[in-house]
Amino acid sequence: MTPDISKTTFTFTVLHRSDAPLHNIQHALAESYDGDACGFETGSETTAVPPERVVAELLALGNDGRFFDDFDEEEL
Repeated sequence: MTPDISKTTFTFTVLHRSDAPLHNIQHALAESYDGDACGFETGSETTAVPPERVVAELLALGNDGRFFDDFDEEEL
């Protein structure tokens, strides 16, 4: 039995010098925390993922679509 799945999207806004591009979210977070950028979470949204959309959502995240397949009753 697959658990109910939700999708949460965070918006993290960063201001930084144009000659110091940010390469990924980890870099943006690091520079915002202890570097030369100013960043803050400016929003979040959580929505339910219908069971028939779970595999597509996992694939969109670069997963093989089977992430939740190994959950058993004891873990739920």
